[in-house]
Amino acid sequence: FRLLFTAGALYLEGSTWRQVTSPFFAEYSSQGLDDSHLGVPTGDIVRDGAWSHQSFFGGSLFSSGSQVFTVTDFIQGWSDLGGSAQVGYPVGQQINGGDAASQQFTKMTLTLGTTGVQHVRGIIKNHYDAVGGAKSVLGAAVGPERPLSNGAVQDFEGGRIVCTPSATVTVPKSIADTWDRLGGATGSLGIPTGPPATIGGNTQQSFTSGYVMSAADGTSHSVRGVALRTFLTEGGLQALGAPLQSEQLLSDAVVQEFQRGTVFVPFTGRATAVSGAMYEEFMRVGSRLALGYPSGPASTSAAGAVQRFQLGSISTSPAGTFSVRGAMRIAYDNSGAHSGPLGFPIGNEVASGNGVVQH
Repeated sequence: FRLLFTAGALYLEGSTWRQVTSPFFAEYSSQGLDDSHLGVPTGDIVRDGAWSHQSFFGGSLFSSGSQVFTVTDFIQGWSDLGGSAQVGYPVGQQINGGDAASQQFTKMTLTLGTTGVQHVRGIIKNHYDAVGGAKSVLGAAVGPERPLSNGAVQDFEGGRIVCTPSATVTVPKSIADTWDRLGGATGSLGIPTGPPATIGGNTQQSFTSGYVMSAADGTSHSVRGVALRTFLTEGGLQALGAPLQSEQLLSDAVVQEFQRGTVFVPFTGRATAVSGAMYEEFMRVGSRLALGYPSGPASTSAAGAVQRFQLGSISTSPAGTFSVRGAMRIAYDNSGAHSGPLGFPIGNEVASGNGVVQH
């Protein structure tokens, strides 16, 4: 039974009347009164210093004096974790992100996801709140905070937050999975040193001893050492894209394939990369089997660009991108290559009679 007034409402519960008045009536009314998720009041207003709250069948309303907050999905977790003494009072409304939810309180942030209600606190809470809570890539927490070397870490549905003396950062799940495979904080990569950065749909994150890079489909690999330095020098994600595999140890070099190029670190010689249109031509003619390893990075001029290999070269000019190799390469180099009278190639070699010709 309900009696509605301009500034409040009275509800009869058994033989007990419950009233909803200021500071909660306006918010309660805007949500639909007892037809809302809150339902009917089950208690009177309780005051605790500057705060007050009132319980309802489906949750509670809290007031700081200047704002009113609704707590529904988290009210049981709030009570189980110690209520205002341990969790504090709400300082924001519930945030929903897909199947995850979160709500900020003065001492903790509570999340709701696949593992039920979890709590986030301290520096990790501050970071989680700042990136958007449940609406961020992280979603809901899946477990409590745990120690990590000189810091702490907490896992979420979409990744984790890592807190160390040098940084507190989000680590997306695809990157965290690769980090774990390589031994985590005590492994070959060390700890994350910066936040993730997304470039062209791919994401990279720096660690003490390398990077982990994730493609748009979620596959990720590490890039380290000389291969990493070469990758960054040659244009990084923007030029080469994300790695397609971990570095491969060959008999005479370390090689790592990327979406739009390859990094070569020969045991003798200069580390460099082949990328873009030159990479496409390199792969078309048979990659290392046809041209060997690059002798250095591409050199550019007003007329075009050239990259030399052990067994030939690839040139790019307004006419296109073409390789010169084998006997043709010897004759071309003897005539001065692109700086000589022949200039840049304008086509690939083609069969002609009992031999080949290239223009």
